[in-house]
Amino acid sequence: MSISRLYKYCSANFFVVREMTGRKKPVPLEEKRKRLLNLISQSGEVYLLPELEKLGSERGIVAQSVKDVLSALVDDNLVESEKIAGSIYFWSFPGKKVADRRQALEEIKKKLGKLKDRHAKAERALKTAKENAEPDPRRDKLMAKLEEREAHQQNLVEELDDLRRSSSKIAEETEIEMQRGMDAANRWTDNVFQIRSWLVEKYQVDGVMLNKRFGIPEDFDYVD
Repeated sequence: MSISRLYKYCSANFFVVREMTGRKKPVPLEEKRKRLLNLISQSGEVYLLPELEKLGSERGIVAQSVKDVLSALVDDNLVESEKIAGSIYFWSFPGKKVADRRQALEEIKKKLGKLKDRHAKAERALKTAKENAEPDPRRDKLMAKLEEREAHQQNLVEELDDLRRSSSKIAEETEIEMQRGMDAANRWTDNVFQIRSWLVEKYQVDGVMLNKRFGIPEDFDYVD
């Protein structure tokens, strides 16, 4: 490679590297809003859009984006704007913000006062209605009966809950009692058969006649 070609190659790459390393990071939108708002409000001046584009670029805001940022500030009531003689002027005075906030606070206080008055009137009306209410024996009797029925219903609900909780235990105990009853019945049945057999053998009596004599049914048998 000749010296002239080497020089051209190094020069070209030098400017590419310089251009890449010299680029600045883009400014976030919120930072643009903050910078532009500080510029307008702290100066206390009135500006045209071209003036703000120039001043904004000096503070790291791309001139082409100043208009959009400014429109957002106007929409948020942070910057005032007015069209005068074909030109739009922008400004933001600290005193205006304070006045707006005071006005909003006064409106809230007025609404709160009205609500308090309405609440006080309602309280007085309720108190008057209670004081002037005439006694009604029929109503009192119905209310007492209603309370009695509600108490009875609550007792039934509690009893039902107790039965549900103990249902498994009751079923088990019932089954045991049934088995005990069957066992007792079969023992008595066995005793009857033994006595019947003894009488038939002892006195040589016909079994059928003996059953009729003592009222023993023909289908008398053990319980399964």
